[in-house]
Amino acid sequence: MRLPFIAACRGWITLFLPFNHYFDESDRNAVVYHNKDASEEKIAALLVESRLILDLLEDEEWHFFQEYRNLERVYDEQTKEDGAGNRIPKSNHEIKGSSLQSPNDPDATARTKAGKTFVGSVGNVTETYNESGASLITDADIQNNLHSDSDFMKEYIDSKPDPESDPEVDVVEEQVITDGAYYSSDNAEAAGRKGILIIPTSLTGSETLPLTAEFELTEDGTKIRHCPNGEEPDEQKYNERTGKIDAKFSHDKCGSCPLRDQCPGVNQKRAVKVSLSKQMVNRAEMQESLGTEEHKQFARERNAIEGIPSVLRRFYEIDQLRTTITTRVKSAFFGILISYNSRKHQKFLADRSHAIA
Repeated sequence: MRLPFIAACRGWITLFLPFNHYFDESDRNAVVYHNKDASEEKIAALLVESRLILDLLEDEEWHFFQEYRNLERVYDEQTKEDGAGNRIPKSNHEIKGSSLQSPNDPDATARTKAGKTFVGSVGNVTETYNESGASLITDADIQNNLHSDSDFMKEYIDSKPDPESDPEVDVVEEQVITDGAYYSSDNAEAAGRKGILIIPTSLTGSETLPLTAEFELTEDGTKIRHCPNGEEPDEQKYNERTGKIDAKFSHDKCGSCPLRDQCPGVNQKRAVKVSLSKQMVNRAEMQESLGTEEHKQFARERNAIEGIPSVLRRFYEIDQLRTTITTRVKSAFFGILISYNSRKHQKFLADRSHAIA
């Protein structure tokens, strides 16, 4: 009986031999702190050890441990197979921002902006103010930093009651002044059904030709009724995948048109082709309104909320949080906003008392 036992022990010793250095008390300092060189040999050894550990813990009973899930994520998300079937690290541009950034916070993400990489969360606040200018933060959210401004807007709209599903709901009309990143045609349409008017102070992306706004479409946006010069298309087809209408107008109709040099139509051999969508028409209409005095006033009103991020950074030092752990970041974020609102409320009461006196 001793021979099989000795053989088994030798097998286990051989199996765990690559991990012996982890039992050395100075190993962490030598590997993590003193040795900053990410050499190919060092990374290759770590990949071999990672694969061995994952193979050792292949039984499902281990898969519930966060440590196992973290190691599996790193191995899957940040390495790949080369042509010979060996596992090698991915280059920086191949690693997604949603990959594991820290074992302490598996939900943390990375985002590169203006040449810098940020790991952590992104916050969003909505400030409500009255005619006298008094204001408070009335809505806030914090998500991983891959969350877009448009997503924040969509979620804000979704949180409001829907009169279509519940006719007894009282719709409170409101205006939401945002920058261009929060605006999209889909968001504007969804908001309109709930009595919300989104007013962007700018638009992101390339500009749409102004004359696009003068095309009249059917309500469902699948057909062009007529062009700005009153002409109907000779033929048209709606593409469900792109959401665009491809329409053709004869050269006879477009040749003498006084608006031809402003039109988005493209000359082809047999006709003039116009490709547009309901979203493009809505965007062109929004572009037109941005230059009005009313919109300029909205932009001036929105400038006030731009001061909030500045206050959070300078006074509350929100960028200096020494953690990326989601639960801690959320607690700090909402705690800071409560403090911000308390100070605003105190100032409001003080100003009112002074005015009464």
